[in-house]
Amino acid sequence: MTRVPVGTYVLHVRRIGYTSFTSRSVAIAADQTTTFDVPIEPSPSPLDQIVVRGTTLTGAVSHRATWREVDFSAFFAALFGGTYTGSERDYWITYPAYTKFNVGVTQQFYAGLSGFLQVDNAGNSYRFERVNLITPMGRVTTIGLKWRTP
Repeated sequence: MTRVPVGTYVLHVRRIGYTSFTSRSVAIAADQTTTFDVPIEPSPSPLDQIVVRGTTLTGAVSHRATWREVDFSAFFAALFGGTYTGSERDYWITYPAYTKFNVGVTQQFYAGLSGFLQVDNAGNSYRFERVNLITPMGRVTTIGLKWRTP
């Protein structure tokens, strides 16, 4: 545990983590002459459990660089609209990079009883996380109580 002085308080930092992933180009079959990017999903990097007098702050950051994938919206529109070109590659697009933040706070009231507030996608980003057929979730806020019995 690391002690970090902040004004009249001392933060006790228990864990800081960092995770990084990249994508790689692979070929599907030996006779295939083209490659495609295999996106590898990032996981949030936790920065959690900064404790100040029974209060725990949590946070996570997920960042994904640009990646190439099929524009499924255009692909299916062409496929079912009769304008399909015969090549899926004609429908590849570069999806934009995105960064999303999660934050939370937990306050212990008594031994075994605490309240929490968790905000996922705190920046309310609607950037696509996988493909453009699935509408991304906006900001999600959860408020609750935790009760633990001994």
